[in-house]
Amino acid sequence: MSRWLTRVSVLGDLQVTVDGADHTPAGAIPRRVVAALASTPGRAVPLDRLIHLAWAGRPPSSARNSLQSHVSRLRGRLGADRIVGDHLGYRLDVGEDGLDVAEFERLLDRAAAQAGRPEQAAQHLAAALALWRATPYAELGDDPDVALRVAELEHRRRLARLDLAEARLLAGQHAAASTDLAQFLVEQPLDHRAAALQARALYLAGQQAEALAVLADHRRATRDELGLDPPAELDELEQSLLRRELPTASVSAPGPRPAAPSAFVGRAAELAAADELLAAADGGAGGLLLVSGEPGIGKTRLATEITAHATGFAIAWGRCYDDGQVRALAPWREAVGDWLAVASAADAARLGPQWPRAAATLGIAPTAGEPSPDDLGLAALAEVLHRMAAVRPLLVVLDDLHWGDPASARLVELVSRDIAASPLVVLALFRDGELAGAHPFRGVVGRVRRRDSTRALGLRELDADAVTSYVETRTGATPPDWLVARLMERTGGNPFYLRETVDLLTERDRLDPSDPWPVPEGAFALTEQRLAGLAPPTADLLRTAALDGTVLDVPLLAAAHDTTPLEVLRLLDDAVPRRLLDADPEHPGRLWFAHDLVREAIVDSLTPATRADRHGRLGAVLAERADQRDEASLGRAVRHLLPASIAAPDLAATAVRLSAAASRLALARGDVDEALRHQRAALQPAGSASLPPAELLGLRLDLAELTHRAGRLDEVDYRRLADAAHGVAPEVEARAALGHEHWSVDARRPRTGADDTSVVLLRRALTHDHPPDLRAALLGALAQALAFAGALDQARLVAGRAEAAADAASDRVRAETLTTVATVLDRPADLATRVRLLETATALTEQGDGEFVGADLVARRRLVPDLIRLGRLADADLAIDDLLVRAEAAGSEIDRWHVPLWRAVLSLGRGRLAEAELLVERFRVVATHHGYADTDRVHGVLSALLHLEQGAPQAAREVVELRAADDRFEPWDWTRLLTDWAAGHRDLAAARLVDLSARRFRPSPLFAGIEVFLGCLVAAPVADLGEATHAAELTRIIAPARGQNVVLGAGAALLGSASHHLGVLALRSGDADTARELLGEALRQQRAWGLRPAAERSAALLRAPEAR
Repeated sequence: MSRWLTRVSVLGDLQVTVDGADHTPAGAIPRRVVAALASTPGRAVPLDRLIHLAWAGRPPSSARNSLQSHVSRLRGRLGADRIVGDHLGYRLDVGEDGLDVAEFERLLDRAAAQAGRPEQAAQHLAAALALWRATPYAELGDDPDVALRVAELEHRRRLARLDLAEARLLAGQHAAASTDLAQFLVEQPLDHRAAALQARALYLAGQQAEALAVLADHRRATRDELGLDPPAELDELEQSLLRRELPTASVSAPGPRPAAPSAFVGRAAELAAADELLAAADGGAGGLLLVSGEPGIGKTRLATEITAHATGFAIAWGRCYDDGQVRALAPWREAVGDWLAVASAADAARLGPQWPRAAATLGIAPTAGEPSPDDLGLAALAEVLHRMAAVRPLLVVLDDLHWGDPASARLVELVSRDIAASPLVVLALFRDGELAGAHPFRGVVGRVRRRDSTRALGLRELDADAVTSYVETRTGATPPDWLVARLMERTGGNPFYLRETVDLLTERDRLDPSDPWPVPEGAFALTEQRLAGLAPPTADLLRTAALDGTVLDVPLLAAAHDTTPLEVLRLLDDAVPRRLLDADPEHPGRLWFAHDLVREAIVDSLTPATRADRHGRLGAVLAERADQRDEASLGRAVRHLLPASIAAPDLAATAVRLSAAASRLALARGDVDEALRHQRAALQPAGSASLPPAELLGLRLDLAELTHRAGRLDEVDYRRLADAAHGVAPEVEARAALGHEHWSVDARRPRTGADDTSVVLLRRALTHDHPPDLRAALLGALAQALAFAGALDQARLVAGRAEAAADAASDRVRAETLTTVATVLDRPADLATRVRLLETATALTEQGDGEFVGADLVARRRLVPDLIRLGRLADADLAIDDLLVRAEAAGSEIDRWHVPLWRAVLSLGRGRLAEAELLVERFRVVATHHGYADTDRVHGVLSALLHLEQGAPQAAREVVELRAADDRFEPWDWTRLLTDWAAGHRDLAAARLVDLSARRFRPSPLFAGIEVFLGCLVAAPVADLGEATHAAELTRIIAPARGQNVVLGAGAALLGSASHHLGVLALRSGDADTARELLGEALRQQRAWGLRPAAERSAALLRAPEAR
């Protein structure tokens, strides 16, 4: 999923869309989790807080594990990178465009920034209000902190509604404003501002009487409700309306000032200060304007804009150069030298008696050589500059003075002494970070700053609004918020980096947040230039630090460079004023790269050999210090070890083991996707590491198991792993055999009998000695594989061995093995044994306090239908309720449709038809949402049985025919026999009976285990239409289940006591005594079980003449 396509909406009931499709979680807990994460945009929600909100203040003991499961599934819905976890908690990362509440507040801020532009403000406000659907964060209930946030948002919405009405009023949209305000006053009749705006809107629309009525009604309501008079402003407004003093035309603000011919944004305050200085100079009171900032911050661009504002000024521009040469007065000579060199005699007279010395000092006199900047000469030159300005106001721009010479700096100081009495402005541009030590301009800046005629502007980075405006100006389109955020993150708002990046991006046909952005050539060159100005050890440290991330780890750098942290800080001192690094003044030693682009440019400058060397140094130190219990610590070490591993086998082996450890930690907290990522990283350097074969095979198996757990079944090949491990690593071979059986079940792989692949692999694995847990698991899996392969007698024998082996296993493995054994023992005669095994398994899982949640749910899921078969319906009700609580806590998707299915079946059996109808539909909706493959089949069977109980056999027949027409589901043949017969289509039913009898009423092996249900399903029509041989065949099928409730599979339908159906068949055979015995037994059972309709059917047959 692309990052920018996910959107979370909380201004109303939670909505989640991915690429426009609805991905809103269905369950209450995952919905609360998403809403809670969205309540703190950009910040992590602590685990305890998230658990509190997710379970509405009543979390179960297993909440922490359950939360991890929920988060894992939500990542599958929203995108793996949407929910970011760390040691503090979880954070929602959907970008600024992905959260409606963030967009709501951003649009309000933009509207506020459109002062004087009501049309634009109204557009932003209307867009913001359109996002509001209902009360925000509805899923989080009455949590006090959330309630405060909701109250704040609702307050902002109320103000926004009024702001929109006012903006429309100013834009001349009186009718629209009045409509908005009328609705607002219905909801908030005592709001003074709304009343005043409505009165204005009506008046400007030519409805003076109605406007006055609004004010009168408001005054009366305020007095009645509050006992107070409205504010005096409303009285004044009323008098103005009576005097007809308000204009009747549209109220509009002046248009915006035309934009500069090129992109220039974010410097309004600085430009205003310069304009003020220019205006004063034009009146004879000049000044010195110092403009400082890091490279690329926009000093020269600001100076260009200032010169465009210097109407009537002569413009002189000079600059210094970083060419290794020191030329005295170079920027001054470039700025005014040519003018002075061609001065006429009359000009020279106006320039005063100091002109010859000034010309000689600047090196422009006909007989002069190089400039000779002594103090007298510089003073003479300063005087001449003031005289030049007296002829015409003069603006001198001196750029890059950080590369200037001492004389140029001294002249700035001398000129500024008398500048307050001269129509002269000197604009001095420099990088303050490069005025280190004894730089000649550093002292000058310190002295001239104290003068009243000096203004100092330290340029900082552009903010997000300025970046938005810049992109709009350069491209003609409003950038999406994610793009602005990424530009801010990458460039830090530095205009040069911003320009270079935008220029590079405009060459692309399409922008996607997931696309990498290369370093622009200009940014790369500037970074290289800045590094070249540093001492080599400092630049070397920065090259290493750039590989580790934005924030510098000083102790790590010290260890990697075999020095001390204090020495590292000393070497990096020079990088801070140059704005390569930023420092935290409150925490000495905390440093970070000023811009991501600077760090990326440094990384790009490294050769492959240097990069591998630095990664290796950092990785070796981090590996030594890594906390084996801290996933982030392990992952950080691996990130450096991987690039270095190709040339260092020892580092490769370390990378493998640390990645595997990180994978185990991620899996322990329930994050399968992250565990899979770590495990893939573990195998990346395995070829360079000298690992024992068994360890390498174990890593490959771990990867296969994680890939399986992530649902990527097509990517898993357990058989190849088992074959590779044979004779090399018995434990790996055994785990691979187990994995193959689990994969076979999940992938619904067809079985091939006793020589099935899973059977072969498991038997081979069992030829080795294994610990009790592994042996019990292998035997249980083998019993299951044999059962699925149709080798039922062998399966039962192995199941007995598995149950015995489970006694020596841990509680978790014992519970899992007993559950598997219960599955294998699927004959009606095994029912009591199955229930005993499953109840033992659930008791074992309860002791695990949530540790065995997977085994617990499986055991309980299989126990419920068996409790129904035994007639323990009250226990089944309790088990369903218990399972629902546990499934909600664990975030189990499958049990979300199992529970309504079982409740529908029990309601139908108990004769609660209206309740059953609702639950049947509930099952269909929930099962469809959660992707249950057989939803339509199970829903069809249930619907048909429901219609039959409701006395609508034709409707039952239509339900079955509709599904059977397009579905080659063999049990439909039995169901169609029943519905054809019940609807009176006896000929069709008789034809189907002939077909089923030819198969001896046995379904194909694929549907083994449901013979009893299908036999009972057709018992009545067979008894009516069939022959005695047919009844005898069905009796043999049903008889083993005598005394049991007849349930389809995992509880998908209920037909009552098998004794009833046997009694029906006994009647057909003419054995009235046996029929009475069976029907009486069924009647007693079904009354005891609460199955009223079935009991009534048994009672009716007992009263029939043929039963007497």
